[in-house]
Amino acid sequence: MGCNENMEPLKQCIEEPGDCQRDIDKRDYFDKLKNDKQKCPKCNTIFDFNNEFKCTSCDFDLDRYYLPDKLLSRCRALHAEERALMDAKYNVKDCTLYTTASPCPTCGVKIGNSGISKVVYGEAYTDTTALENLTSKGIKSSMFEGVRARAYFRIFSKWREHKEEEMKE
Repeated sequence: MGCNENMEPLKQCIEEPGDCQRDIDKRDYFDKLKNDKQKCPKCNTIFDFNNEFKCTSCDFDLDRYYLPDKLLSRCRALHAEERALMDAKYNVKDCTLYTTASPCPTCGVKIGNSGISKVVYGEAYTDTTALENLTSKGIKSSMFEGVRARAYFRIFSKWREHKEEEMKE
């Protein structure tokens, strides 16, 4: 079992929305485009963006257009997949990994080298290179279908309460 979290002494990304290093870097990147008087690729107006990195004129997803990897390489958090592999001491040969979203490229490499034989995910991540690489290594992947929210809370509510208590300490 794992969750996304920054390891000490880094503060948690979720403490202050927008404090994630990736969001800070995105704002810097988009501020530079704005200062250079770039234009929106969709509506051709002078570049301006909101907190969700969308064009203020036409709501075009600038983040997806300019940064399709969402600057994941700059993420300092330990991802849930990484944490689960570490906690299992990589003793996962022929196991199935269940995860909320399909793996990012970084986690995909670790999963691909771990011995896991199958990945089941709840939703597709925007960058599909990890799934493509896993498939090329013979690792099966599939999207979970079924009742998600109710099952999630039934399965993880006790664990989440424990994790929140642990974070308070």
